[in-house]
Amino acid sequence: MRQEAVWRPFLIGLQSICKKDFKAYLGAVSGRAFAAALRPRRREVFGACREICYDIAMTKKEGILVVCTNRKAYHDYFILETFEAGLSLLGPEVKSVRQKEVSLEGAFVRVENGQADILNMYVKPYKFNSLSEPDPTRARRLLLNKREIRKLHAGAEIKGQTLVPLEIYFKKGWAKVKVALAKGKHLYDKRESLKKKDLNREMEKGFKNSIRF
Repeated sequence: MRQEAVWRPFLIGLQSICKKDFKAYLGAVSGRAFAAALRPRRREVFGACREICYDIAMTKKEGILVVCTNRKAYHDYFILETFEAGLSLLGPEVKSVRQKEVSLEGAFVRVENGQADILNMYVKPYKFNSLSEPDPTRARRLLLNKREIRKLHAGAEIKGQTLVPLEIYFKKGWAKVKVALAKGKHLYDKRESLKKKDLNREMEKGFKNSIRF
């Protein structure tokens, strides 16, 4: 049997965690041989399964729909602290964001005069909009309380630190932005991060290769 065919049942099996029946599913979907192959690392596997189950359950419970992620931010910055901010949008912009017609590339957050705004965030104009089209990269207000705004402003004033948007998502129907207080990485920090990613990728491949009949 091909390796992909062996590994796929395990990935599909993660869905059964939500039903709290992953042990029975593990034995039923691929037989005793597959279960025996996982037995030496069952605590590690089941621990990871529980974490995934919790994340899926919490996401479903809170009604979160992620529409855009700033992956480059995790490569270029150390994330020190994150804040959840409401996002002020116009009606047509909400429809575009729901369709994932949005980009955080080059976007940043600025705190000025006691208010926080996200700048250079691109929202594609809604094609069925009958009103005047807003500027796709206009400044958009972030909804935060005064304590959070003061904390963001104080953090951004420290040399080497900045404010970057990490995610745009809908939570219970409301548009939200995850804002991070971040510190820029040096070149050697980025190289170290890439090494860790490569190491994790090799470990994952090794784990997949170890599951064979």
